[in-house]
Amino acid sequence: MASDPAAPSKARPCIMLLSIASEEWFDEMYARLITALSARAPVVRARTSNAALTFLHNNHPSAIFATDPGVVEPENGAVLQALKQYVSSGGKLIFGGLFSSFVPPMEMGAFFRNNFDLPWESGAYHRTTLQLNFAAIENLPARRQQLAFEYSQKALHVKNVDLAGAIYLPTRDSRIESCVFPPTPISSSNETPAAWARVGQGWVGYIGDVNAEEDTDGVVLAMCGV
Repeated sequence: MASDPAAPSKARPCIMLLSIASEEWFDEMYARLITALSARAPVVRARTSNAALTFLHNNHPSAIFATDPGVVEPENGAVLQALKQYVSSGGKLIFGGLFSSFVPPMEMGAFFRNNFDLPWESGAYHRTTLQLNFAAIENLPARRQQLAFEYSQKALHVKNVDLAGAIYLPTRDSRIESCVFPPTPISSSNETPAAWARVGQGWVGYIGDVNAEEDTDGVVLAMCGV
């Protein structure tokens, strides 16, 4: 399981879980993913802004997984600046976990645009079956073979994503999957629940899945490069 960053080391590569606004049930919901990450690399958890800043001052982790939208809050601006520097110098930063469930959708576009020069904006929120976009997976750092060819997920999608960065996309057969709404075709065929883009010398990723689907674990692992 993840450890707290009490004794950072510049020589040891690791994956950092940035959880500065996490919910107490996060570890239970994402236990399978945390276990998978820990099996592949040392994992540390930063639960406060100070812990995150201290760790990043002394380390350059191989990837950072922001598990919640804590860095969107103004009081965590120093952490956000450190993340921007980390990405520009070659780091991999992935926003996922509880991020898509709790980030204010109307603030998402400005967040990605102002901080990472990305045109990503909040898109549709629904469950549907999506298919792997082979035009995008070549840009992922590792373990592309672990990605499911097709699976169903409920997610907050993002729009304005370059085709080469949309890891999963709906097909002509994709329909709304709901017990409440009719199975209408997906009209937003260019929106994705999993985005990946070059920013500076590094990369920024987004995971919109809100239900911790098992196949989404593979996407996180691939983005982290493990």
